[in-house]
Amino acid sequence: MPIEMSWGWRVPSMRAVSEAWQKTAAARVKEIDAERDRTRAALAEAGEVLRRRLIGLEQYPEAPATAMYGLWTSV
Repeated sequence: MPIEMSWGWRVPSMRAVSEAWQKTAAARVKEIDAERDRTRAALAEAGEVLRRRLIGLEQYPEAPATAMYGLWTSV
């Protein structure tokens, strides 16, 4: 609630200023929480991609060896 000063300016009360800061801070906290949740989800997704690639790399050397063994045994 603005208070009128002797020179005619309207100055917000300390309570109004404090409430405005609190609302701004609460909104910022919500934004940071949402960003943290997005970051966690992206990190989990990246971890899953890395795990799949690792499994693929572990299986890759076996595939050509198996194929070549099949060629040698068919001769």
